[in-house]
This record gives sequence, structure tokens and C-alpha cells, in this order.
Amino acid sequence: MARISNVISNISVNVGAPFDIRPPAGEEWLIKDFGSSNAPVTGVPDISVAFNDATPTPCQTLIDPTTDPGKRLRQYNYYLTNAIFLTVTNTGAATPEISWLGEKVRAGLTVSAIAAIGAGGTIDIRPLAGITWNITEYGSDVWTAGPADVNPDVSIAITDGTLILSLIIDPTMARGQDKEIDWYISNAFYLQVTDTGGGGQNFAYCGRLVPETCISFVSDVAGSGIYDIRPANDAEWLITEFSAETWLGAAPAGYPDMTVSVMVGASLSNLLTNAGELRWDQKFHLNIDRTHWMRITETSTANNEIGFLGILKRIYN
Repeated sequence: MARISNVISNISVNVGAPFDIRPPAGEEWLIKDFGSSNAPVTGVPDISVAFNDATPTPCQTLIDPTTDPGKRLRQYNYYLTNAIFLTVTNTGAATPEISWLGEKVRAGLTVSAIAAIGAGGTIDIRPLAGITWNITEYGSDVWTAGPADVNPDVSIAITDGTLILSLIIDPTMARGQDKEIDWYISNAFYLQVTDTGGGGQNFAYCGRLVPETCISFVSDVAGSGIYDIRPANDAEWLITEFSAETWLGAAPAGYPDMTVSVMVGASLSNLLTNAGELRWDQKFHLNIDRTHWMRITETSTANNEIGFLGILKRIYN
């Protein structure tokens, strides 16, 4: 039997115009990285990348590295379909050979969209009841001006439909913008995206439907109060993100105004504080159970809508 390859890595030779990385109908692809034969800029390939659905205005996700290297410094997880794909543009002077690396993935599980957000308006990224989505990338056709930090001009918050201010992404802050995204959401606790530029925009996202049970949550914690992230007996959770209504620090160096601690019995060990440890900017994969859990301490003096994202892990006996 002939071997069937799932690799779709390739090189587009002598690129003189933007080109699409687009699966054929019925296939879905995961793109992980890019390269270029042009000299790198700020240490990364001299290209820009945008989500596209064949409309006139693609949604940028990686911009010209001369402006901002941004997400170029980490691994990507672009899940593509024939309807929502990527457009790659050479931003260097010479005509390069541009490469991409990726694989085919099981079809029918990718969740992606490009949606219009009205001026100052919002959209929800929300699965149907009983479904868990893992959101992995996003982009927009409107970005902040910088120059201290250049980002899509949106805020992204965890919401239950009532509590809506627990931010994962603040467009004025660097925190969270350049990290590998790993956001688990459900019908009960999902994402709300807000146009913060005031002029409206097109916003894109992608991810996958996953079999795990979402345990994400948002809560209103009183000033100086605590919230314990603690599974039930015989349950294990994987925590991948935290959010907060109140952040501490001037733009672009602000961080959620809370402390995240590991708890075992009466023993407490701080993992993250509002002082802004560099771990805030890295991907989280934090495992807890009933006897080894996490405590969020609200460190501002006002109420703080705090949140976390994660999934229930399978237990092996």
C-alpha cells in the first residue's frame, strides 16, 4: 500500500505578489511556521500574513516586521479551511522564495470566521451548548498606532453573558499579544470581542472543536478577596489562561492586578503577581487537582472580574 502523506509544507518560488495558502474544498490544514529567502528583519522572515475569505479586506495577523515583529517570535496554530485561509505578502525589497510548514488535519473540526464589528460594538465567539472550542489565533484589519506596542485594536474578554470585563487582551498592553494562544471556551463561558478603536473593523479567528470538557469560569471578586480554582474530588484540570478586569501598570507594560498562587493544604506559593513576571507573557499549561489547586488573590482595592480558561483532563488509573 502506498504511503499517504499529511505534510503540506511547501515553497512558493519567486513571489512577486501576495499568494494564498488555501486548502481545497473538503480539506483542513494546520500551518505552524513560515520562511523567506530574503534577509530577515528583526530576526524574523520579512513577510506579512492575513486571514482571508476572498473579501476585499483581509484581517492581518502578522504585520510587516519592520513595524512590529510581534507574534513572529513564537509558534503558530493557523487552522485553515477553503472558506477561511491565509494570504501571505512579501514585505521585503527583493522577490523571495517564501516557505510554509504545516499538515493536513481531520476535516470538520475547524472553527473559524471573519466577522464585522460595528463602531464600538462587540461580537461573541461562542460554541453551541455541550461543545468545547480551542481558539488558537486571531487578527483584524484595524491595528493600534503604537509605537510602543502595535496590536489588533480590540479587547478580548471572558464572559458568561453578564460579567463581561475580565480581559485576556487589552490592545494598549503587550501582555498576551505575542504568546501562543490556547483558549478553551464553552457555551456558558465564552469570548466577547470589542472594537476599541471606535471606528469598526473586520475581525478573524480560528481554532478547533475538541473532545475535552471545558471548565473555564469568570467571577466577580471583591477588593482584596480570593477565589480558589479547585476541582472536585477525583477530577484533574488543565489551566491555560487567566484574565482580569483591573490591570496594573502603564501601557504597554500592564498586567492583571491579581496574584495567582499554588495551594497545597495551608501552604501557599506564588506563581504570578501584579508585579508582571515574564511568565504572564508565556503559554500556560498548569495541572491541578483537589489537593493541589490554585488561588487567585485580588490585589486592587476594587471589585475585579477575574477569569480562567481550561479543560477537564482524563484520569488514567
